[in-house]
Amino acid sequence: MNDVFKDLVVVKRSGQRVTFNGTKVAIAIDKGFESVYDTYDVKDVNKVYEAVLETIANDYKDRKTINVEDIQNIIESCLKKLSYTDVYLSFSEYRLRRARSREVFEIKSQHKFVKSLEKVGYLARSANDKKPNEMIDRFAKIISKEFATSYLIEGKVEKGLEEGIIYLNDLRSYSIGNTSSAHLNIDFDGIRNTNDFINEVIKVVILVKQDQYKEQTLMNFDTILKPRIINDYKRVLLEEFNNSLKVFGIDTFINKNKIKEKISYIDNIEDKTFLDSELPNDVLKNIFNISYNNTINRLNKLLKNNFDKLFTILESSITSNYKKLVICLDNDNSFIGNMIVNNYLDSLISSEKIITNIYINEENENLNKILEKSKKAHLNFLFDDNKSLNYFSNGERVYENINGNESSKGRCINSASTINLARIALQNSNLKDFLNELDNVMELNKNALLGRYEVQANKVKENYNILFNKGLLDDVDKLEDNQKVRKILRNGAFIMGFTGMAEAVLLLTDKQDSNLTDVEFSLILKIAKAIKNKCERITEEAKLNFIPAEIYDEEVNRKLNQIDKSIFGIKKVINKPKYEPVYKFINASKLSLEDKLKMLSSYQDVTSSIAKVSVKDLDYKKFINLITKIKEAKIKFGVLDYDN
Repeated sequence: MNDVFKDLVVVKRSGQRVTFNGTKVAIAIDKGFESVYDTYDVKDVNKVYEAVLETIANDYKDRKTINVEDIQNIIESCLKKLSYTDVYLSFSEYRLRRARSREVFEIKSQHKFVKSLEKVGYLARSANDKKPNEMIDRFAKIISKEFATSYLIEGKVEKGLEEGIIYLNDLRSYSIGNTSSAHLNIDFDGIRNTNDFINEVIKVVILVKQDQYKEQTLMNFDTILKPRIINDYKRVLLEEFNNSLKVFGIDTFINKNKIKEKISYIDNIEDKTFLDSELPNDVLKNIFNISYNNTINRLNKLLKNNFDKLFTILESSITSNYKKLVICLDNDNSFIGNMIVNNYLDSLISSEKIITNIYINEENENLNKILEKSKKAHLNFLFDDNKSLNYFSNGERVYENINGNESSKGRCINSASTINLARIALQNSNLKDFLNELDNVMELNKNALLGRYEVQANKVKENYNILFNKGLLDDVDKLEDNQKVRKILRNGAFIMGFTGMAEAVLLLTDKQDSNLTDVEFSLILKIAKAIKNKCERITEEAKLNFIPAEIYDEEVNRKLNQIDKSIFGIKKVINKPKYEPVYKFINASKLSLEDKLKMLSSYQDVTSSIAKVSVKDLDYKKFINLITKIKEAKIKFGVLDYDN
């Protein structure tokens, strides 16, 4: 049967002749099912697809060409014969609408854009449970996405998207030029106290969420908060001490100006002896100690109340789990550092929207509290001492910079696009062919990212609420009014994403079970290094930062897996709801914990990824032991998986 399709030429409506592409047939059938059902079994799609291929193979084995209309007639016939009546009717009506549209619009892109209006109409008829504002928002996203595919995205990239070879993440934001994510600079010069700082953080996060389509990190949050706490400490301590002196009736017997001056020089809050020279007797020292303790209690309440406010407002303001906020804690062992982190952890809620990245080592005094909180809230752990490097919740990072200094703070992820590695393996069982095709697909993915970059870079700073103002990104102070943001985005990064890595390796090695061994993992590393090396070459050529990263987005991984099953049927390796990350295969293997950690670390060295470690019955002693082993394995960024 393959010989028939190898030589068969498809004649398009324009008269253009192209080689037969079974993927397009499978996707057309899949869209037919999607137009009728919210959920459906891809086995049904593949069943129809196989019937269509068999019909073409039988009827066209002695012919060299087939018209597009003939292929669509065969699809209709097979849908009807296999009793998929609703899908048949929807597919048939769709063809009639497309025919009428082609009669009206001579320009192909205009004809294609009409499809978006039909999708809006379908949504209006089917979404009876949605409120008006929600409907308007969904209408806008559909039109924005269809406008991008019709007018902005080049033909080869669009074909790759349609066939499931690549996936442009959040295509709905393409036409408006939004960037993906950012490590925000929240130094906020001029804000001197905790209340004002937290209020400014809340305001900035809410506004930036409208400027970007994914997530933001607040780097060095506790370190940046420290000087504000010290200012509050000075104010409250002076107030408490003066009040105590008045209560005891001795406020006139002490040089209050000298005390005020000494308090103004404080640069920490743990030293209780700095006033000893001004307190000549034990009574005054005791009064000061009472004032100091009251001050510390008030600061703890101040922090707790502000963190409660921070989490409550942002949890209700962030509209989607996809648009996460990551708060990064340096978690040093200082008195003030522990005070901030302990109150933060006490306030921290269980949320899929607010994530915490926290530096930890065996010497941290708050490890027990961190352990208990990690079982309830979303905590990621940082083990690298480099505080200028940080990660987004999915393991993606911005650090290396061909156009400037290496640092994460103040830099964006401009956009991400995902390569379907499993698809490449399904079509190329030989490793050499696989790597050659991978190189070609990475070129396609690069073009997809650069095409989007041109839309983003031609925006001016006034097109955004706040992102290119207030010093949130590096060098934004150099932007003049109505100046394009291109030079700021040049410091950002493009995520050369991929999914289906482990599945691709299992397909290439013809392994029928998913138990990962050193053999399969060596091949995973070889492919990951090939991706990294290609990214480095593209970075050098384009003078823009391209970062390899495994993609954990469930929508992406489910969609690409579904398309592949529609085309290739239910193969054991891909017979799952979505493509799974490499860490899942590592954790499920029969290897020792030490070997698993080494694999996670080796993989993290060549690609942006999460080292997710499966744990059970973890107590404090085991936690300390695990931290030691993770650091020995040189893992930089990880999370504990209690749901394995």
